[in-house]
Amino acid sequence: MRAVIRSRIRLFRSCACGFSLLCCASANAEEQAAPATPVGVMDRPRPEYDAQGIALGDWMLFPALLALANYDDNVFRLPDTEKSDWFFETTPILRLSRKWETSQLGFSANADSFAYARLKHLGLTDWTVAGSGQTAILPKLAAAASAYYGEYHEGFESADTLRFQQSPTRYFRVHADSIVNYEPGDWAITGGATFDSYSWRPTMLIDSSRVSNSDRDESIFAPYLRLSYNFMRGYQAFFRASYDGRDFAQTADRFGYRRSSNGYRLDTGLAIAFGDTWRGEAFIGHLRQNFANNPAAPLPDVSALDYGADITWYASPDVTMHFMASRSLSDIVLPGVSVSDDQFVRLAGDWQPLSNVILQGSIGYVNSQLRGMPRTDQYVSGSLVVRYLINRFASIQAAYYYNDRDSDEPLIRFRDDTLSLGVNLHI
Repeated sequence: MRAVIRSRIRLFRSCACGFSLLCCASANAEEQAAPATPVGVMDRPRPEYDAQGIALGDWMLFPALLALANYDDNVFRLPDTEKSDWFFETTPILRLSRKWETSQLGFSANADSFAYARLKHLGLTDWTVAGSGQTAILPKLAAAASAYYGEYHEGFESADTLRFQQSPTRYFRVHADSIVNYEPGDWAITGGATFDSYSWRPTMLIDSSRVSNSDRDESIFAPYLRLSYNFMRGYQAFFRASYDGRDFAQTADRFGYRRSSNGYRLDTGLAIAFGDTWRGEAFIGHLRQNFANNPAAPLPDVSALDYGADITWYASPDVTMHFMASRSLSDIVLPGVSVSDDQFVRLAGDWQPLSNVILQGSIGYVNSQLRGMPRTDQYVSGSLVVRYLINRFASIQAAYYYNDRDSDEPLIRFRDDTLSLGVNLHI
């Protein structure tokens, strides 16, 4: 599984613009689907604690700084040579935005720096620059787009990690997505596409040798079309068809396999907006991924049940619960393996017992089957975060993160615990 669970959480940010567009594209859809819009714990306005920003003419600038001290008891995610260390994470963030009557535009930039106390060679800085915008073209037609570019690192828990790796593998990523939504009445037509490009740097081993990752460089293009119908108040049925094209820069990888592929997903589902208590959607369907024909070194095609869910329960004004499930195919470079078939489920909750105290907890599970070899990895994760809001300029937080991987391959099993304490400064 290429993407670690932390990466999954970060990727949800890139979908925020499109998701808000689907939910809020037109007043007509709001009237048809839901009489009231509930507000979750983390979305609730808190004027006495929220950042106010700095006015720059018609624009608003929101600077922030997150500083964390962390203790990790198994930095390299290994079962036999566990190494612990303290590391410090510093994340400056700048967001610039402007709103008009029917449109909004935003830009952001951030850097995420890691400095280790003993394992100093693991120090690195990830960074991202991003932009997004949305507009109501007509009363029933809306569009949105977002993009980001940055440099990141692959966590040691990735199935692509080499056993004698000295430091995390670095890569550059370009991401872009767009969506257009038309709602003439009870019907809605939504079209969109995502594009991702990965460029991997060499991996440094403990003997100072380098392993090229140029065979992992790839571009992914995924357009989709969704047809929805509000058949009764608060209930919407939908059908979605999507294409998945994956083009690797090299014809064959280091083992002689051709990894370029294309596929599709056909799904049908139900979206609900039940009073002021439930919001979300669930779907089921079929997915298929076809790999390049190479008789000398064939990779298995994938044909499987597709499914997913993203449901929020607003249990009370102070409690919000989230349930997510999905199935995804992650590209991986191992002999005879076409993809990592990842089935993911996560349950999370937000609780605000006091006006300036927020507790967040989550538990997640990923069943990752490597298609082409008899190996399955199982990831279990959990987290508990306590946030204390001081004023509109600062908050502090304490957190515990748990990660565990069980596998048919004993040498890659691990358990990891991380403790974190930090401060969030913003204007």
